[in-house]
Amino acid sequence: MSETYCGKSCESCSWKYKLNCPGCQKGPGRPLSGDCEIAKCCRNKSHNTCATCSDSSYCAKWRGRADEPKYRMERIEQEKEDDTYLHKMAPMLAKWLWIIFCLSIIAVIANLATSSAIKERVPNLYIGGTVISTVTKIVIAFILIKLSPVSGTFVKAGVYMMISCVLGFIDIFIPDTEWAFELLSALIAIPNLIFTLMSDYNLYTGYSDIMLNADDTLAAKWDELWTWTKRVMIGMIIDIILIMLAPLLGTILLIVCVIGILIISIIRLVYQYQSAMVYKSIKEESAK
Repeated sequence: MSETYCGKSCESCSWKYKLNCPGCQKGPGRPLSGDCEIAKCCRNKSHNTCATCSDSSYCAKWRGRADEPKYRMERIEQEKEDDTYLHKMAPMLAKWLWIIFCLSIIAVIANLATSSAIKERVPNLYIGGTVISTVTKIVIAFILIKLSPVSGTFVKAGVYMMISCVLGFIDIFIPDTEWAFELLSALIAIPNLIFTLMSDYNLYTGYSDIMLNADDTLAAKWDELWTWTKRVMIGMIIDIILIMLAPLLGTILLIVCVIGILIISIIRLVYQYQSAMVYKSIKEESAK
């Protein structure tokens, strides 16, 4: 077998010592952990080298083989910068992500007292739950805005969350004794839902951004959580129409959506905890 996949000579490569490269087969071209795209392409097509591939004459990867070490050096330098940034921001993120997690637990528990059934039967509990939930979310919103140096999407999440909280708080004082007030409450609920969704999207995106390089798997999970949140919200919108046309099917869909929201809330707390722990570990590692 040739010493390289692309046909370059390891001995004459000017990047060998700069990259401390052990050679193609043992270094960037090695199976599983190697990062050379040309080597991966060869193995995927069952070739030992590019020379036996009929596409090599017009292959962009093969033609750019001379620049591959330069790109590898750039990736290494970028990884070093990212690692330095992670360790620099870890103390702040470890602190505030943990506080957000704790406050989120309080908000979830308080939200249990904000259902329409609680409002009708125990109005004082409803008001208390709404106030606690609103205040907690406003504090979270301020923390997210404080995290602006880390991710700009956190700022958007904080602003949208604050607007949603204000709209929800106003709704407490709207009496439901007359149809005009009920209509006003419904009109407030629509933008409130929109701002809540916008806040969730930017919150999940912000978490995904800060978890990149720190924990790519967890970053992908945050992206997936937003996908499931969208599906549940679409289900809720469909349910509004369906419950008028087919009450039984609408009720079943409503139950499914409520269960979905509960599961998403729990998963969100789990991911928030895991994100805080990741940065706590990085912080402890930096302190050594």
